Amino acid sequence: MKQKRILSMALSFALCLTLLGGIAPKAQAESLRASIVTAPVTLNGQKIDNRSAQYPLLLYRNITYFPMTYHLSRFMGVTADWSESTRVLRIAATGERGPYVPDTGHGAKNGTVPVVRPTYDIILNDAYINNAVENWPILNYKGVTYFPLTYRFAADLFGWQYQWDAENGLRIDTSSVIVPNPTEPDTGSPALDAALVILNAEYLSERSVRGAISGEGEETTFTGRFTVYRQPDITQINFTADPFPFFPRGSGYSAVYIPQWGGLSGTPQLGYSGQGSLSDPLMVDETQEKVYIGECLMDCQFMGKRCEKITAYDLLSQKDGLSEWELSVAFERNGFTGYTARFTIDEGKHTVARLVIETEHYTLALSPA
Repeated sequence: MKQKRILSMALSFALCLTLLGGIAPKAQAESLRASIVTAPVTLNGQKIDNRSAQYPLLLYRNITYFPMTYHLSRFMGVTADWSESTRVLRIAATGERGPYVPDTGHGAKNGTVPVVRPTYDIILNDAYINNAVENWPILNYKGVTYFPLTYRFAADLFGWQYQWDAENGLRIDTSSVIVPNPTEPDTGSPALDAALVILNAEYLSERSVRGAISGEGEETTFTGRFTVYRQPDITQINFTADPFPFFPRGSGYSAVYIPQWGGLSGTPQLGYSGQGSLSDPLMVDETQEKVYIGECLMDCQFMGKRCEKITAYDLLSQKDGLSEWELSVAFERNGFTGYTARFTIDEGKHTVARLVIETEHYTLALSPA
């Protein structure tokens, strides 16, 4: 806990990415100013000469922003992909490190420099960054994107080890990062892939929902809550609801992903929570379709190889910034073989406006609370 406070209060780490071929996204936003960092910084044992760097570390609102150019990003095990057509910058920690290439000899720098808060879309490890509301926003300096990595970026999402003290400054070590499986959707349809990026980002976000489950002549409405726990060695998605409609005395589901099982591109370990003993066979009867449709909800993300679960898809409608997709999904569990997922994307807000999951006899519908 002490280390978390030190990083959040004293120094936050950031990336800057110059893209392949020297092509960088243009920033269009309010003008701000940041200071050249003078404190020591060591990355993977390499001391950084910040004062003569072309893209130096910057300090904005007492938080350190770190420039990671093409070479430096790979030295830290990070890759970027810029799409000029969609104006989306995607960044992922791969764990695959390249050699250190010094950025020096560009003249001594000090004082402050102009920076801007960019407006292009950014996906960081499959999570959409709403830059307009970030306390320490992503910045742009000389056409290069700078990312502030607070504890949730540096440790939770990237799995980096760090130390900081007044004498030695900031020290980052990425040597222990586990190389994850690719998580970008690859269905063969760029339009569907773009929609799945938003669906997947929603899956990894904490949010409240309104829901209803109907079938077999009955309907139950409920309020639900998704919570997310992410560490380098585990990602856990939890869903709770009140009232809980899926099985008696229940309160929630969980989906656990770990690197050894393929991470977010693999098969999660599904679990249940509720009143009484989880070993009680009367608590969760997994042969019941209502239990299965709740499991379908926890299964409904399509990162990397999980796209292979999609057996058919269709764009049902596209109007006024809303697009509705339908997926047929293979999901074999306890005698059940699959489900249909329909989801509506609000393209302007980068959110899922509605998600409907159908099994043979039941329909589950969710919308933002």
